[in-house]
Amino acid sequence: MSTQLLNRKKADKPDDGKVKPLPSRSKRTRTYGVDVDGSVIRVVELFDDAVVSYSTYQGETTLDAFQQFLATKPAGYVSCCAALRDLDFKLLLNKITAPTLVIGSDKDPSTPWEGNGDILAREIPSAQNVLLPGAHISNLEQPRAFANGVLDFLRPRVAPRS
Repeated sequence: MSTQLLNRKKADKPDDGKVKPLPSRSKRTRTYGVDVDGSVIRVVELFDDAVVSYSTYQGETTLDAFQQFLATKPAGYVSCCAALRDLDFKLLLNKITAPTLVIGSDKDPSTPWEGNGDILAREIPSAQNVLLPGAHISNLEQPRAFANGVLDFLRPRVAPRS
């Protein structure tokens, strides 16, 4: 059994200095503690020294995804976060005609349901939604519930016989 502990602080500025960093919403320190034991990953998110979320992920798929995340250059990650932060498509949501499933998590610190998923579910015509227990990566935190939500959405609806 090998255990690797690592702490990553949210980047204040990107490595190459070319990307505008996300502005800090507070002067508090966000720290992530990660413990990898075989194919089990435990992630603790702290603000200052207070634990705000704790998640456990299992399986080789999760380990692969986590290793890909760690291999991501901070500047690129910060750029993607800034692009998502700055997009505002709210006026276009009512134009979506494709069947839409909005999946969110009840304890997501990055994109809380309130102000994010609830807007999508409300403003996209005929959108369905699934709110799962967990943090930001519900497909890894709650794989069965996530898959069931997707399968329920994809199953053909049979009209009741009259």
